[in-house]
Amino acid sequence: MKTVFVGNQNSGKSSLFNALTRSDAAVGNRAGVTVSAKEKKIVGSDIVAVDLPGIYSTNFFSPEEKVTCDELSRGGYDLIVNVIDCAAPTRGLNLFYELKALNKPIIVVFSMIDRLPRRGKEINLPLLEKTLACPVALSSVRDGKSVKKLVTLLNGIDKNIEYRRKNDETRYSRGAYDTPEKRYEKAEAVVRLCFARRKPSTLSDKIDGIVLNPFAAIPIFFLVMFAVYALSVGLVGKKLSDGLCKLLSFLSVNTGKTLQSAGCSKEIIGLVCDGALAGITTALSFIPQLFILYLLLAVCESTGYMTRAAFTFDRLFSAIGLNGKSIVPFIVGTGCSVPAILSTRSIPSKREKELTAILTPFVPCSAKLPIIALFSDFFFPNTPAIAAFSTYFSAIVAIVVSALLFKTVFPEKTPSPFIYELTDYKTPDFKAIFKEAAEKTVSFMARVGSVVFICSIAVWFLSSFSLSLSFCDDVEKSILAQFGKLVAPLLKPVIGVESWQTAVCWLQGIIAKEQVVASMSVIARSGGTEAIFSSAAFGFFEPSSAYAFILFNLFSPPCVSALAALKREIGLKKTALAALYQLIAAFTFSALIRLLLVALF
Repeated sequence: MKTVFVGNQNSGKSSLFNALTRSDAAVGNRAGVTVSAKEKKIVGSDIVAVDLPGIYSTNFFSPEEKVTCDELSRGGYDLIVNVIDCAAPTRGLNLFYELKALNKPIIVVFSMIDRLPRRGKEINLPLLEKTLACPVALSSVRDGKSVKKLVTLLNGIDKNIEYRRKNDETRYSRGAYDTPEKRYEKAEAVVRLCFARRKPSTLSDKIDGIVLNPFAAIPIFFLVMFAVYALSVGLVGKKLSDGLCKLLSFLSVNTGKTLQSAGCSKEIIGLVCDGALAGITTALSFIPQLFILYLLLAVCESTGYMTRAAFTFDRLFSAIGLNGKSIVPFIVGTGCSVPAILSTRSIPSKREKELTAILTPFVPCSAKLPIIALFSDFFFPNTPAIAAFSTYFSAIVAIVVSALLFKTVFPEKTPSPFIYELTDYKTPDFKAIFKEAAEKTVSFMARVGSVVFICSIAVWFLSSFSLSLSFCDDVEKSILAQFGKLVAPLLKPVIGVESWQTAVCWLQGIIAKEQVVASMSVIARSGGTEAIFSSAAFGFFEPSSAYAFILFNLFSPPCVSALAALKREIGLKKTALAALYQLIAAFTFSALIRLLLVALF
């Protein structure tokens, strides 16, 4: 049996899908998390479950809602599982009556049922099943028993051919509920009949009174993001990264001694220690900071704060030609630009979607965090968290300026409406959050073990051999130096000098941004912050040029994976133009910041 999971955005649908299939589909308290159908078999059953993007109505509005409506209209499934947030039953039941008209067997699952007591509600389940004329289940992903009961119910329906035949033969007519107004009236009547009254004021309402205050909302957002960077890049993350760096350096040094004792040639020792290990250990030393960043962002998202952030920036973004939902890709982009670009599908306007996708790579992603942390820790030792957070703030400024520029050149007459559901705040599921952060960290380590490993060896080879392919001790005579000197003049406005080493590292970042610090380590022939910036290759850096170089890497074209995602969303021609604009913006913004810092300090 094939069953489709359908529900409103933020209804807990994907969380339930994950619990039933033991998968790791993205979840979040915001729209645009699920942007395509995901199919997997339910554990303990022969039923195939399909997780569809959230919708409010079968009259689709955004591209990902069209995915759901197309799937529903095509048929090819045996059962609809309509997931409804128990805290918003009226809205969910309105969709239920639309789904009922599809004349397919349907069951209703009220999710996050553990939230009902806190809201002063209870459900009369037998009366509700009788009223809706279909099976109704109560579920919470935190309660394994309720999930098992749902599997049992689904297995029973799978085997109950009579139930499915009866539903197929009983044609349902919209009848008196063929308009949104009348469906809402019916849904409200069902809620009044089968649900207890809600408390007049909840804790979520009181928190929103502060968080969504017109004067306090934006300062609170930046305070939250500062706390995220202060804990991940500074305070906790830095200490853990320093400890890991010492451990990795110890292993690298001892590996070199072991190879020497074994009588290996200097080429082999250089390849292993100065090539592979130097690049990998430098990149891996930032893992604690990345993990904490992932963890804190997941907490913000799972609690429901990210939805409030979207509301907070709606007025500002509407004024500059973006949509309130644009804040979601910008926040997701702090993790990785690829899913952030894909999440722009939740933006209904084509122009606003494309503009958001183009500007999303400006946000410091996790792959750029090693660059931020490396330079911030060394050049701003007393205030690394402030330096790191300021790069995020600079990204917001660059996005606003760019959006205003695009709005002036390519004005849009009718901006799209902004519709978002403010669900209650939720207590984070720390087990799921930890798992999500761990999976993203492992993904980063996998990139280090593949892309960074290969690129580090390539950089070592090119910096160790001359054009005649003979091993050279003088890096200035290497293949890499000859190529880098052609590119070096381009970066002089940014860093103030012609450094072929820095130019090469930046170009490596187009393959993978974490490769920038790995390449610096390989070229410097030593890992560790002190060794890199005390080397002849990178000893010219000072606070102004260091900060400008951070921004240059932030705003220049993203890695090839992000460019591929951008091509998928906006096409090849627009992606090429976007990369050109990003490059121009990177040169302009970083060079101006360097000149400003030099003038001030």
